[in-house]
Amino acid sequence: MVNELTMAALRAEQAEYERLAREDPDAFAAKIQANLPWNHCAMCRFLFQGHGNNARPLLDGVVCDECNDNAVWPHRLRTSSTGAEAKGAT
Repeated sequence: MVNELTMAALRAEQAEYERLAREDPDAFAAKIQANLPWNHCAMCRFLFQGHGNNARPLLDGVVCDECNDNAVWPHRLRTSSTGAEAKGAT
């Protein structure tokens, strides 16, 4: 009985999201944005809203999009092109 109630609630929520997306895309985008978590970037320490990006192999944790684009990805590309990761060097 609980599972049926849970599924009914999920279906109703999905229908509401679909209706909102159709009828008012801006309100839908604002609702989605409001539900995103807040995180601190492991690299620059700025607070950002969103799930973030995997900071490995540079750091543990998550980084903002800017640090991901300017530090993490270039590092990954450099190490993959030189084979440093495969040799155990980071």
